[in-house]
Amino acid sequence: MNYEYNLEACKTGCPNYGLKWSCPPFSKVYDKLSERYKYAYILVFSTSMDKYVDIKNKYLAIKAANSTLKSEIEKLSRKIEENQGGYALLSGSCRLCKPCNKKLGKPCKKPDKMRYSMEATYLDVSSISKELLGHELKWYTKNCLPEYTSTVCTILVNNKLNSQIISDLL
Repeated sequence: MNYEYNLEACKTGCPNYGLKWSCPPFSKVYDKLSERYKYAYILVFSTSMDKYVDIKNKYLAIKAANSTLKSEIEKLSRKIEENQGGYALLSGSCRLCKPCNKKLGKPCKKPDKMRYSMEATYLDVSSISKELLGHELKWYTKNCLPEYTSTVCTILVNNKLNSQIISDLL
């Protein structure tokens, strides 16, 4: 974990920096969040961009794919979290309230439900995905779709999970 590098990346590359309670500089460091859990399970959902060829605007196609993936992985992550008494690090900034109360200078409306993303806890998600899972994250560049897009979450728990637990929650 390279705290300074990731903080600078958030400052310079993310429009949510300082504007959401779930984003730096208000987010917590992974080591602090994970210290009361024994296990960290990483989930990756991925989809081929071929499934979105009907959407002619490439940017809207990647947005649609990512929105679908984020919604599905968040549902599963929250189910596992609830079922196992864990804590989920979701994909992207919190989307529970629009606008986030931080933008209004007010406290978080749902601090018990708000979750940080892996990136917001200063984890290098691309490296984790590639090195631990052998799954390279691909990115959209101007008018050029990647062959697939993915979303990544982590579930912190104290009990070992198995495929049956996850299958039952799907």
